[in-house]
Amino acid sequence: MYRNKKVRKGFILVYALLITSFCLIIAVYIFTLQVKIGNNVNSYKKYVLNEPEYDRYKEYLFTDISEQILKNISKPDREEMKGYLNRSSFMKKTEDNKAKIKYNSISDNVEFITYYETNYIRIDRYNYDVFNGKPKLIYLDTLYSEGKVE
Repeated sequence: MYRNKKVRKGFILVYALLITSFCLIIAVYIFTLQVKIGNNVNSYKKYVLNEPEYDRYKEYLFTDISEQILKNISKPDREEMKGYLNRSSFMKKTEDNKAKIKYNSISDNVEFITYYETNYIRIDRYNYDVFNGKPKLIYLDTLYSEGKVE
């Protein structure tokens, strides 16, 4: 009964083309998913390994103030540090003027000033003391205000 039917030429070719195109569409879709996953992984890796400017500036300026204190004070103690910071009116900026550290003689603390957003600055205030002959900066609080790092 089925043997007597004739199959038209090209009929099987249409099925083969449809199945092949369906398989190619699935393969391309899976490939684009893998590329997106790879891009997301690379983006996340860059984000995790990126050192924020805030931390870099903080490390640079804190190292600089510690070196200046150790170089200019013979016997490090709190009163000597206070005298040196008052005499020198210590203030140091980064090369690109995006952060600075300075001594505030009125409140008797060290202020680390950076940009928080485009129009705001972040002021981290630190108390200073000497432990084992080395100057230590102890975090007090953070203030936010409008303005520029000057």
